[in-house]
Amino acid sequence: MLEIKTEIGEIRFSTNVIKKIVIDAVHQTEGKAYIYHYKGKYQNAMTGIASRMTLYNGDRGDAGSIDVADTETGLQITVYLVMRFGASIRTSCIHIIHYIFDNVEKIMEAPPEAVRVIVTGVESNEIAKRNLEYSMRADEPGVIHEPPR
Repeated sequence: MLEIKTEIGEIRFSTNVIKKIVIDAVHQTEGKAYIYHYKGKYQNAMTGIASRMTLYNGDRGDAGSIDVADTETGLQITVYLVMRFGASIRTSCIHIIHYIFDNVEKIMEAPPEAVRVIVTGVESNEIAKRNLEYSMRADEPGVIHEPPR
């Protein structure tokens, strides 16, 4: 999926392109959501610059904050977030999922197989742990799978 064949050759995309789309999607929430490690720890948005923590840990086998899996059926994108107290978790997650789907489809000429947004906590004075998963699959366009209420 990270390769597109054209009449004049192949175009290969780095997973960093997809991760940039995810970062942009989270920035669209205007501070209501933050990219955090799947264990609920803060992650620096700039990889390798004045930080030991990164959005993803490359070959170390740690999913980090954004996981892009290139499977035979398509891209599977998972992002781990902490939401700010008072923000609508459902609305923000749905917006992030649609932004990722739309922009990946524009660039890759096909939607991702699945996008999962996992809220690991809610931030007030401290981070209250949560485990809420919102997702959408390409075979069910427009259908958001939500955690039970």
